[in-house]
Amino acid sequence: MRYAVALALVLALPAPALGGGYRSISAGGVRVVVPAGWQRVPAASDGPVTDPRTLLVVGTSGVQPRSSICQIAGYRIPAQGAVVVVVGWKSPSSGGGSMTPGRAPLKKLVRVRRPSFECFGGRGAAADLALGVHAYQVNVLVGDRASRRTVEQALAIGRSFDLARRRTAAAPPRTEKTPPYVLRYCRSAPKLRPECPHVLPRMQGPAPHWETSVCRAGRDGCRGTAWDDLELVDAGFNGDRPPVWSHVSFFAGDLSSAFPFGYPTSGARRMVVDGLFRKPRRKATFIGSFTWGGHRGTLVLAPSYPAGGEQGDHVIFRWRRGHVSYALGLHGWEPLAGAVAMLRALVESVD
Repeated sequence: MRYAVALALVLALPAPALGGGYRSISAGGVRVVVPAGWQRVPAASDGPVTDPRTLLVVGTSGVQPRSSICQIAGYRIPAQGAVVVVVGWKSPSSGGGSMTPGRAPLKKLVRVRRPSFECFGGRGAAADLALGVHAYQVNVLVGDRASRRTVEQALAIGRSFDLARRRTAAAPPRTEKTPPYVLRYCRSAPKLRPECPHVLPRMQGPAPHWETSVCRAGRDGCRGTAWDDLELVDAGFNGDRPPVWSHVSFFAGDLSSAFPFGYPTSGARRMVVDGLFRKPRRKATFIGSFTWGGHRGTLVLAPSYPAGGEQGDHVIFRWRRGHVSYALGLHGWEPLAGAVAMLRALVESVD
């Protein structure tokens, strides 16, 4: 799996939705998102340097602070390891010149070069930026024998840099039991029957509120399809998400031609997703591979409407059971992490 993915988005997925060992590490008012195998490293002494100060250091196993006259290179890095060092200045102008405001400079963290830093003979990369009332430098240093994967992880961690935010624990998705009449529709379709979801987004009354339609492969109105399709819509007014508005789609069968867009099935897992939904998309966006409720599958964000057809702007989780493919989609919203968490709750409820 490649980790060279542009992480120019804002918030990390909540731990339940992220999976795969990714987590956020914060210190000094800043944060980064790291994969499994990375951890916080004690900051080396800044010595006589008072501006900038070291705020956050993360590294692979074996990275340790060491005595050095050089602030950034004050770490013992195993030949196969890597470290990311974040330093911060008191103001945007105290870094020796004007710095570009915003996180855009992080996009240049795509490769490491030699020479890189004083007192360090290995490869590295750095990005300077200003956020809020401070200036920062994000520094990536890798060992001489670091694998391509380790290098790409280190660069992706650097690109994930952002200000730490005080955040309360994410509220669990608000769901309701799937109404019996919806389950009857679902179970009337032979291909859907084994995997019907038992919860749906909680919606405002009155009940019944889900407009339901089912398409059975080969039946009238659905001839030429190789899949069964259940569509659920609650189109309330003055809203674009539950509990006011929602569109849920469930497919089962041969899904090779079920979507009017190229459907990616592999790629780098995105460590952050918020912000993806609001951007116009002509192609589907691969988010990652996950195991939800015992179902190993892939998660994508469909192209924006109209490129995505009826599934435009849906987050879609797709998996297989035996010879049958399944896909459960939910029209998204921002923050997209909330829509992903809701979709996960639906997937985990299937039979």
